[in-house]
Amino acid sequence: IAIKDLQERNGYSEELARQIVTGGGVKIYTTMEPAVQKALDATFQKQELFTADYSRVVNMPELPEAGMAVINNKTGAIAGMQGGYGDKQSNLVINRATDIQRQPGSVTKPINVYAPAMEMYKVTGATILEDKKVFLDPGNPEEPYPKNAYYPEYRGRMTLRNALKISNNVPAAEVMLMIGVDSSKYFMQKVGIDRTDDSASISMAMGGYETGMCPLEIASAFTVFPTGGLYTPHYAYTKVVDSLGNVLLENRPSYEQVYRPGVAYMMTKVMEETLEGRTSNFPYEGSAAGYGMLKNGVGEIIATSGKTGTTDEDVDKWFCAFTPYYTGAVWYGFDNRIKKQSVIGPDNEGAKRIWFDAMRVIHTDKPAAGWTQPADIVELKICIQSGKLASYSCGSGNVVSEYFEKNSPLTPQSVCPLHGGRPITPFGSAKSLPVVTEPTTSTTGSTAPSQSTTNPLSPDGAGTDPNQGPPQPPQPEIPPDSGGTPPPETMPSTGP
Repeated sequence: IAIKDLQERNGYSEELARQIVTGGGVKIYTTMEPAVQKALDATFQKQELFTADYSRVVNMPELPEAGMAVINNKTGAIAGMQGGYGDKQSNLVINRATDIQRQPGSVTKPINVYAPAMEMYKVTGATILEDKKVFLDPGNPEEPYPKNAYYPEYRGRMTLRNALKISNNVPAAEVMLMIGVDSSKYFMQKVGIDRTDDSASISMAMGGYETGMCPLEIASAFTVFPTGGLYTPHYAYTKVVDSLGNVLLENRPSYEQVYRPGVAYMMTKVMEETLEGRTSNFPYEGSAAGYGMLKNGVGEIIATSGKTGTTDEDVDKWFCAFTPYYTGAVWYGFDNRIKKQSVIGPDNEGAKRIWFDAMRVIHTDKPAAGWTQPADIVELKICIQSGKLASYSCGSGNVVSEYFEKNSPLTPQSVCPLHGGRPITPFGSAKSLPVVTEPTTSTTGSTAPSQSTTNPLSPDGAGTDPNQGPPQPPQPEIPPDSGGTPPPETMPSTGP
């Protein structure tokens, strides 16, 4: 990373930059945390994490590989990374945490669809979306697109929370159409993933991009959630000093308010569902069910939220999740240097196995921790059938907690129309702040005001300076053609 920075910031040639860094006499003050790196090194030595049944892959042209990056949420610094299974055989080999460009699949849904839509006052966790047959591929209008990677293929009406829980594709595409592709690209750029020149369109809702991504990019982008909507670009060192003491490079993190703190919190709570089994009458488990939240060495819970990702034909497996302390992303699959190979059988869990093995060790000595709920967030009981305030007539299996901004026009004020009755959450419980209007849009360019701040995170890494109110939300303008679709070949069908 320092070599690349010397080229980009100081204008050095690659040869000169490499000579400076590797030739001796240069001090690099790394952000690597020894305990984090030690945990990653140990995890990437465990063959059983890379293949649950070695006999299934021993005759394959390649063995499964992985890359993982972990970022300290409080500072935005890279705490550790690992680029492949086993011992490092030589210098300058591929680092799968930073050097790959693989399709991300559904792992990007929180950062390119759902959080942007929440920021734009389009949806909440209770918004009802419908998983049904749709035809969104203009190149093949007779063929349903997008599809889902499970059976039954379409599962009807569901809340946004449950759509993300099972990584449903049709609702994600529906929300992408609500916000427009340019707005999606805008918010992705705000968290360090610039795909403004990518010609893919609706396929982005399912993680179908022309240019793939690496674990470091994904992990860095997801830090916007545990930090109360603040983003700072990741960095691997604080400074680079030459033999004479001259500072060649220096990183001073700057923070930008990408999402309102309430949006970051709501999205974080929705992503907890990924790790859950059945929690209501909704008959499906989360795409990472069975893993649950992390616990420290004495069994205390450390809040955990995340998202899985799978690409077409099970070629790539992703898992990105975060705690109040760290955010980590894992890619798992084959290098495909000889031929394209799919991840099969129990190894579909590879990315999740690796993430949890490393992160359990990393959090062993951490105190129990949860998410800091912003003052403008209210918890309401809603009915999963309607997305409205639940009544005692809805039945306990249909009643769940959901989180809303008090000042949002989308916060439900009426009782469930399907069941009627007396609401469990009293009327007016979310009316303590005045209702705001939805951000305006226009049919011209795609620029949005920058919301920058130099305030660091609060000591617990949970949000912004409490003495400063949250900035107004960005208001990206949506051109009329932003909901278009690319040619079929750029539109893979992805799964959880």
